[in-house]
Order: sequence, then C-alpha cells, then structure tokens
Amino acid sequence: MATESWTTRGLRDWMRGFLQQKGIESAPVCTDLLLAHVAGCERMHLYMEPERPWTADELATLRALVTRAGRHEPVQFLVGSWGFHAADFEVAPCTLIPRPSTEALVDAALAWIAQQPIGSVRSAIDLGTGTGCIALSILRALRGRQRKGRVLARAMHPEFPEAQSGDESDGAEATRAEPPTGRAPSSDVDALPSFVLTDLVPEAIELARRNAERHGLADRCSFRVGDAWSAVGHADGVFDLVVSNPPYISDAEFAELAPNVAEWEPRTALHGGADGLDVVERIVQGSMARMRPGALLLVEIAASQERAAVELARSCGFLEPFVLRDSDDLPRVLRAVTPA
Repeated sequence: MATESWTTRGLRDWMRGFLQQKGIESAPVCTDLLLAHVAGCERMHLYMEPERPWTADELATLRALVTRAGRHEPVQFLVGSWGFHAADFEVAPCTLIPRPSTEALVDAALAWIAQQPIGSVRSAIDLGTGTGCIALSILRALRGRQRKGRVLARAMHPEFPEAQSGDESDGAEATRAEPPTGRAPSSDVDALPSFVLTDLVPEAIELARRNAERHGLADRCSFRVGDAWSAVGHADGVFDLVVSNPPYISDAEFAELAPNVAEWEPRTALHGGADGLDVVERIVQGSMARMRPGALLLVEIAASQERAAVELARSCGFLEPFVLRDSDDLPRVLRAVTPA
C-alpha cells in the first residue's frame, strides 16, 4: 500500500479485498471500523467524505492495523473498545470480547431486580468478570432507572431532591430496561447494589477496574483475583444476585472455533473441560452457600448444555431452574433461585 493519494474510498476498496483474501469474516465491517478508528470519526462519517485524503502518518498507522487484522487478530483488540448493552468497554487480549448473546443475562438480572422491593438487592457478585461488562451494565442500567425515577418524582412532587450529577448516557439503559412501576416516589430510588467482581487473571481485573472508572461506577465495585468462589472470603458475606459468564466451551466445540477466537482470545476464558461444564459446575455447586434466601443465580452456558445445567441446578437445591434464550433464540442463560 503506497502512501500517495489515498482517499477513504480507495482505502475501503483495497482493504475489503485484502481482508477477504485473508479469509476474514465480515471484512467490510472490519474495514470500516479500522478506518473510523484511525480517522477518529464515526463510521457514518466515512461515507460522508469518501474523497478525504489520508496523511502519511495515518496510512502508516492503518497499515500496521490491517496487517494484524489479516492475521485474524480481532478488530475489537485493534480498536481497543467494543459496545455492549448500549455502552463501550475497553477490551484487551487478557479476556473475552463482550458478545451480544451475553446481554440476555444482563436483561434477565434487570427484569428480576425490577420485581424486588426497592433497595432489597444490596449485594451482587460477577464471577469471572473479564471486562466487567456484565456487572457494570447492570449497575449502569440501575443508575439510569434512578435518574428516570427522580425526574418523575420531581414532576409529581416539587419538594423531591435533585438528582446527583454523573454520566447522563445511562438514559438509554433506563428506557431499555423498564423501571419499576406502582411505587411511591422516594428520595432513595432503587439504591445501587455493591458488586464484587472476580477473575482468575490479574490483568483482567485491572481491565475491569478501568472500565468501572470509565463509567463512574468504581465506588460500587470491589475486585478480587481468584478462581470462581475461591476469590471470595467470608467477609464478603452472602449475595442477593450471582452472575457469571464462565468458560464453557467443550473439547469438541473448541476444535471448531474460528481462528480469531481460538488463536487470540485466552483459552482460560473459553475452555470449560471435556464437556465444557467444569467451571459451571463449580460455580453452581458453590453458589447455594453464598446466596441469601430468594436470591437469583444467572450463568451463561452453551446451547448444548441446557439439560445438563438445569439438572445440575436442581440437584444443588435451586428452585425452578430453567434456561433463557439469547438474541439468536438459542438456550444461553441458566436462571435459578434459592429457596425463600
């Protein structure tokens, strides 16, 4: 790729062809993401200025990224962040890239919390947090509900106190996750729970910490390094909500993973043993002793593990376990509650 007279249109055409030759999935999307990242603009802006000339420095940066993309390095790692549940999270090769299927777990947690008495969900834990996207998305949405509740309360009761300043981007989550209904206005609307975030990989914990700071939620989070429940001490008490997206890929399924997953995302965050259930079993079996009566457990699983996961939860004493479906209509999230 020469450095003279390159425009956005020309770069897009060349990059798409190059990446397609390398067997990169979604080469057009990858192309636009890299162009927008280097140009420092939104993807739509690329189409508004197709004849924009590119500088030598921009081309050098882009060349290095395209070379890496051609080796199947995920574009998410190349641009350094990725969207999940209406927010951007920093990503890195130390842990999994957030995926849309996991949003079903977040939505299930929010739906359950909306049905509980205000302030009753006080403590939660995210086992194997990775980027922190699950815990932080739940907290962001609840913060959005707080703000929406305060606006409604002020409209009905002028004496209601003003909302605290903060990240106003949470309005999307407030709309997406229906707020509780039929409740009297309160100056303590839906207090945010405290979240413990654990991960086996220290670098992942530091990544989750940065994401918590990025979204103004570090004061609601504490961080632990360790494998599943081994990272939690007695001082952490018991929890109202347990969420996890553990490694659950079986030997057979791991062999079929695309190169951009198998070769770049960490095996420790993907592979769950011969049947994929090694870590899932440890989480579910250890949960009952660390949860309050009537607490909720949500664990992401493979679609092929639906029956085994339900039987596991039932054998551990959970009530009415079942598996929720994701945005692709695949069995994805084990849902179970402790006896009241």
